[in-house]
Amino acid sequence: MVLTSPSMLQQRITELDQQREELKIELQMEVALLQGELQTERETLCRHMQLLQNLQEESKQKVLQRQAERQQERETLEQERSRVEELKKCYAEKEKQVLAQDEGQREQLLLQLQQEKEVMESAVRIFDDMEFRFLERESWIEEEEGESEAEREREVSRQQHAVNTAQERVHQLEKQVKEMEREKDKELNALRQERRELLYTSQRESTRELVSLPRRRSSYRNKLADRPLSAQGLRMVPDSWAPEALTPPLLLASQRLSNRSSDGPRPGHYNGQAFLSPCSSSSSSRAASPCLGMPDLMEMEQKLREARAERERLLRDRCPVYVQQFSCTA
Repeated sequence: MVLTSPSMLQQRITELDQQREELKIELQMEVALLQGELQTERETLCRHMQLLQNLQEESKQKVLQRQAERQQERETLEQERSRVEELKKCYAEKEKQVLAQDEGQREQLLLQLQQEKEVMESAVRIFDDMEFRFLERESWIEEEEGESEAEREREVSRQQHAVNTAQERVHQLEKQVKEMEREKDKELNALRQERRELLYTSQRESTRELVSLPRRRSSYRNKLADRPLSAQGLRMVPDSWAPEALTPPLLLASQRLSNRSSDGPRPGHYNGQAFLSPCSSSSSSRAASPCLGMPDLMEMEQKLREARAERERLLRDRCPVYVQQFSCTA
């Protein structure tokens, strides 16, 4: 649609300004909603990542704790094993010594050896029980840790999946926000460009009208000057100019004679300011007003001949001598 009227251009510019403000508010609201959703997803992502980190840290702490406990139990078991081995070694040495002694000392040594054997056997039983409990506890711990580890791994996997989902959602929202920002800038730039073009068109049309206005006035004056005086009508003149200076002598004489023979002015008479029709006007314009009569040239010439004939008739009837003098002077 081509807009050439200044009012239409201004109306379109106003509509563009209003449309730009509405679009700006709408896009800002959409961007704000996306940014709010993005912020929520980021908080969810941070929460899932924190839970995942806590699970991993908890699992790591439990593993370290289990390792420390098992290491301590192994050290205790090894200490007991070493003590049992030492007791066995001492018992074997004393047994050899008993065999090397004579019969008088052997009986007393056998009694001591029997006591040490009982101590050794007691230590072996304690060690065997300790080792059995340790191995049993190790088996139970491994089974329990396996179940706990599986549960932790499932929880970690769920949290990791939640983290991945939140990260993907955050990435999508960031992409949407960027696209919305680009779309907002694109649409606002298009409206601004259209507004600049309309302003340029409006200024150009205003300049063209200002330039063409003096040209139209000049053309109108030239056309008015080219027309005959009879077609233009007599122009208004200052009061200091004598009406007789613009009135032909023959028409002036005819008017004077007509004024003598008639009580009122005849239609189309010259009143000293303009040749007026019955629709007289007080306009002071240079051109004839629309209410002024624009008599036809033939009609004016016909009236002029009638006035001249009337003048000659009156002169002949009233003063024949003056007619002869006026004819000679003419």
